Amino acid sequence: MGWGNHPDSTGETTLDAIIMDGVTMNTGAVAYLRRIKGAIAAARKVMTFSSHTTLAGDGATNFTSMLGQPQESLTSNASALEYQQWVEGGCHPNYWLDVVNETSSCPPYVPLPTPAPTPMPPAPGAYVHATPKPASLHVNRYNHDTLAMCAMDVAGNIAVGGSTNGADHKIAGRVSDIPHPGAAAYADVEAGCAGATGDGDITQRFLPAYQAVEYMRQGMSPQAACVAATQRIMRIYGTNFHIGLVCMNPQGDIGAASQGWTFTYAIAGPSTNGTVQTVDVPPLPALPPEMMRKM
Repeated sequence: MGWGNHPDSTGETTLDAIIMDGVTMNTGAVAYLRRIKGAIAAARKVMTFSSHTTLAGDGATNFTSMLGQPQESLTSNASALEYQQWVEGGCHPNYWLDVVNETSSCPPYVPLPTPAPTPMPPAPGAYVHATPKPASLHVNRYNHDTLAMCAMDVAGNIAVGGSTNGADHKIAGRVSDIPHPGAAAYADVEAGCAGATGDGDITQRFLPAYQAVEYMRQGMSPQAACVAATQRIMRIYGTNFHIGLVCMNPQGDIGAASQGWTFTYAIAGPSTNGTVQTVDVPPLPALPPEMMRKM
């Protein structure tokens, strides 16, 4: 997924991917992969031909190229046009915070003067009253292409994989949630697997795929696990973020939860006679005030 799609803030398309074996827990991932089209194949090479979990940037490119995948441009006519229109539109929307360019609305930027650092709590255990970094409120189903997939074979082995080029016009160098095990993808044959899409900068902070798998390990159904993992994020961000989370347990039962949009996932297997069926998941209702974290 992703090549020829959304460019970053310099006009380049870069990719992230992960593959994880839920039996052995072997994992391979690539982040900020440049000039390699097959990101998920590159991730599998990391898993198969190295003892590392994640390679990034030109290092990932060179490793993958050495093992036979050709280097080639990831830019398409569509991505080039998208970048041109973004620049002509003043480089908005974007993901910078508290920066300015005095001659243009586009990068490069310099930081605005900042206040004194946040003081430490006055006593152990006291709260620091601060505002969480905002979610990317312009994230929607059309401006990123994250794909996460859970799979089970006839022997009951479970695996998960995912790839993305990240959000459109991301800051060059940004790494999505996909290559971080547990953020957008996680698998353990004893408990199940989970895959997520949405605001990757938020999911990296909560590891909802890992959390959902652990909830299933504790005995929750896939549906309850997805809801509980999503509500952990909602305690901080309310309904002001986007996620679609799908879970599967070792019995093949499936559940899903979403926030910020109506999330659609696809399923194929014995229960669907091998045909692909899609399921729409409406966003969860807002949490009552007593469940929200006190800031």
